[in-house]
Amino acid sequence: MRGLYLLACVISSFFGAAFGIFFFNFSKYWVSAAGGFTFGWFLLATREGGLITSVIGRWGLLGSLTVVAFLAALVPLLHDHMVLASTAWIGATAIVLGIDCYTRAGLKEVSHVPKSKASADLSSTSTT
Repeated sequence: MRGLYLLACVISSFFGAAFGIFFFNFSKYWVSAAGGFTFGWFLLATREGGLITSVIGRWGLLGSLTVVAFLAALVPLLHDHMVLASTAWIGATAIVLGIDCYTRAGLKEVSHVPKSKASADLSSTSTT
């Protein structure tokens, strides 16, 4: 079960990369729309229980920010700025979501050292 999170991330990233390569002209605008969506996630997470309590209001916020970011990317003057800002929001959301998924799955231990061995090592170095 633990490895399924990693496998799902790897497979979805390959599909996303292939989509971005083959449909480059569309993916420029899709990145901006996804950035608006992730910015909406951030706004909803700023308060415990959600910034907006009703389900319709949450959908409205996420949908409107997605459409606004997509439409802003269509303006040639704003396009590069929207792609940069959206890439930052998407990356930040991916990092936070990845950390959350891995810690909930029990994969937060980078190297596993048994507690008895670690405490023995600490006690032997403290006696001088």
